[in-house]
Amino acid sequence: MENLLENLNLSVEEDDELIVREEGVECDSVDADLCLVGRFLTDQCMNFALTRSRLATIWKLKRGVMIKEIWEDRFLFHFFHKLDLKQVVDRGSWTIGSHPLIFHHLKVGEIPLQIYDLPICSFSEGVGCSLGNFISKFLEYDSSIRGLVWRMYMHVRVKLDIT
Repeated sequence: MENLLENLNLSVEEDDELIVREEGVECDSVDADLCLVGRFLTDQCMNFALTRSRLATIWKLKRGVMIKEIWEDRFLFHFFHKLDLKQVVDRGSWTIGSHPLIFHHLKVGEIPLQIYDLPICSFSEGVGCSLGNFISKFLEYDSSIRGLVWRMYMHVRVKLDIT
């Protein structure tokens, strides 16, 4: 390990980005059941610090939330208690500067799938359930696009065992 690190050079921009963990040291884990991933519906770039402080003021949580920008204008909301998460989800629709926040509640092992190349007559919940159970364990069929005759794919949600 020491030989590998001898020739490692970091530029000034990279200094705070490198985290080296020794073998046997456990990494901090995030409870996905307490997380939301979301973004604001806008083409404008959101000021992360301002967004974070406004949400903290609006939500008024008991235990708090850690907000991290994980991608360009995509945020991870890690709540410290399930009641705070429930409050945000139940009291939602949240906007900042007339830009609505859309989010998805993460659940460990749940995978959304798009199934392509199905015959036109096969876009039903029964077929979605059968395909979902064939892949893994079926959880949900997205019926919000029902009635569209020329659909390209079907949405289903399955639970995968990732242990």
